[in-house]
Amino acid sequence: MLRKLVIFYICCISHILCSQPNLGDIPNVDSVYFDKLYSLNFNDGLNTVAMALVYNNLPYKLNLEFDLLEGSPRRLYYTFKYCEKGWNDSPADPLEVMEGVNEVEINQFQTSFNTYVAYVHYQISLPSAQIRFKQTGNYLIVIYDQDQQIYCTRRIYFSGTQFTASVNFLQPVNTNFLNTHQSLNITLNTGTKNILIPQQEILMEVYQNGNPMTKKVYNDPLFFSGNILRFTKDDDILFHGGNEFRSANARSIQVRSVTVKYWDENQGKFHCYLKNDELRTHKHYLFTIDYNGKMVYTSPDVPANTANTRSEYFYLHFNLYSPEKLDRDLYVYGLISNWQIKDEFKMEYDEISKFYKASIFCKNAYVDYAYATLDENKKVDLTYVENDFSETENDYFVLVYYRPYGGRFDNLMMAKRYNSNSQ
Repeated sequence: MLRKLVIFYICCISHILCSQPNLGDIPNVDSVYFDKLYSLNFNDGLNTVAMALVYNNLPYKLNLEFDLLEGSPRRLYYTFKYCEKGWNDSPADPLEVMEGVNEVEINQFQTSFNTYVAYVHYQISLPSAQIRFKQTGNYLIVIYDQDQQIYCTRRIYFSGTQFTASVNFLQPVNTNFLNTHQSLNITLNTGTKNILIPQQEILMEVYQNGNPMTKKVYNDPLFFSGNILRFTKDDDILFHGGNEFRSANARSIQVRSVTVKYWDENQGKFHCYLKNDELRTHKHYLFTIDYNGKMVYTSPDVPANTANTRSEYFYLHFNLYSPEKLDRDLYVYGLISNWQIKDEFKMEYDEISKFYKASIFCKNAYVDYAYATLDENKKVDLTYVENDFSETENDYFVLVYYRPYGGRFDNLMMAKRYNSNSQ
């Protein structure tokens, strides 16, 4: 009997070791590798969050949810990969930064009910009861199946609250940026940690609206003394203000919202045609309430607690009027595109109707979006079509890493959101 138990135990361990992919071969970026995976998002139980932040000493839950467009569930697993600041691979042993099992089977899932498109909705709740983070910093969650096929990866920030920051939004000093940019002054308080060489011990990252493409990195304060570091150099922390995001209320198939021209059903597939958009290149700033580029998955057509499995998938049609074809390619952009320029979000110009058009497959949601191009340096440019205003309301996320001299880990000591209209 004992021999059989030992053999069974060895088989189970072998299955675990064989089923987990080689984490060292996985890029430390947000990616989807499985073409049936849709609606991947982080939320706090109610609203989509811009950045996947988890805190080590706060009663906070973060959910990672996604759908697989198929009729029956799969056996899926997840694990974590610890990374250094800048998302470089860490030489640390996983046992130094995490405790618990090295992989967890996803057991929160439900099949869709009474929908035209069949799908299975999966959910992971963090912090996980099976894997506990011992070290603050960057973690990449990797979702895969028993054949080692990777489905997706997402960056997660596990933060402490030992550091605090005071953020002031100022008018740019350079008059060339006065009407188009937002300037930040940040004073960092490191609490009980006295900083001797900021350039070696501190790294501060600032993101606009949680968009990883906007990240700016700082480690050279204008002034520091003890536990106070002042990043107050004129126009050192400077961002394009951009414009308020456009919004599409595609939550309901039964009721047409003010942003929708009409709904259509063709051969068992739903199509949502949005009202025509215009270029905002030469328009004045107009304040509108937006979600700063996020998507909120919900539908009033079904009870709120069943929206995850009773919402419909459909084709969302975008139309942007332009009297002539632009000299750059145009893309639908935002969390809907995972803040990336992708071919499936590229718009095509119709010479006859004078419209840029795109059709995107998605789930019932309130969708924020913008029209983006790539500039001459192949960087995302939201100002070419959307314009640029210093008055625009934006969220800014400040993350601060600390590695003491001779230390081995990049401790994430704070991660907090600040709003440009909050002062």
